[in-house]
Amino acid sequence: MALDGISFYDLAISGRHDGQIVRALNLSAKTGEDEAQNDEALYLRLMPADNGKADNKDGRSLVLSSGNAGQTLKGLGIFPNAEGGALDMRADLSLVEGNLAASGEARLSDVTLHQSQNETLSGDAGSGLEDYIGPGGLVFDDMRVPFSLQNGIVDIDGASANGPRIGLTMEGQIDEQFDRININGVIVPAYRFNSFLGNIPLIGGLFTGGQGGGLFALSYRVKGRTSDLDISVNALTAIMPGILRKPFEGSKGRIEPDDLDELDELDPLDPLNNPPKNGEEADPALESAEPPQ
Repeated sequence: MALDGISFYDLAISGRHDGQIVRALNLSAKTGEDEAQNDEALYLRLMPADNGKADNKDGRSLVLSSGNAGQTLKGLGIFPNAEGGALDMRADLSLVEGNLAASGEARLSDVTLHQSQNETLSGDAGSGLEDYIGPGGLVFDDMRVPFSLQNGIVDIDGASANGPRIGLTMEGQIDEQFDRININGVIVPAYRFNSFLGNIPLIGGLFTGGQGGGLFALSYRVKGRTSDLDISVNALTAIMPGILRKPFEGSKGRIEPDDLDELDELDPLDPLNNPPKNGEEADPALESAEPPQ
């Protein structure tokens, strides 16, 4: 089986469905660009949650692990520009008013992130961030992404990634339905050296601005549709120590109904812009309608 150019071999799957939802699922596979490279294991397990909550009878726990995070993330359509590394994700799932809700954390180690061919990091010309990315990509020793999902909004809070050349923090929201992003955080060049003062007990946070920060760091924000992102970097924050930089980092990115003007320009005849609500069937008239030429 191949997904997005990534092959999954030796697939084994078993599960239990009660007529409404999948109660349990066990999946194992191996990943590779071709059959000769199918030595990286992928495991997924879904099981009933044992949290003792009588009002959460639909609760389930999800565990996903992979020996090749890059291929797994690309094959699942989550992120196409990662290479290698290990992935471990754990989440608690539930149904809220008939909609899927989740909360958990994804951890990646020794993963390399590459810049896509048609995107460049923009911002103040003097930031020099392109030099840190380089043709070989960015290597991160450890990435930690706490997340929650509710009403189609993925909320990220307190995420961090640390590597030899660069570190970053991340918080904000992603709207899956309308493909919108509002993420912000700080980028810490030369992370290992730059974050050294943060290890000083009691006063370290005054220099670095908290976990994942550094003495010198650039605040950034990524906002808009994934097809037309606005990426801004505030180079002024690079000369401010952590305690003074905080007010200039801005508030946590959130998805608001009026974030993008083009939401008002969505074609009402396009069924992709009018997904059926929970329990409703799609309107066949909308499915067969074609937008005006």
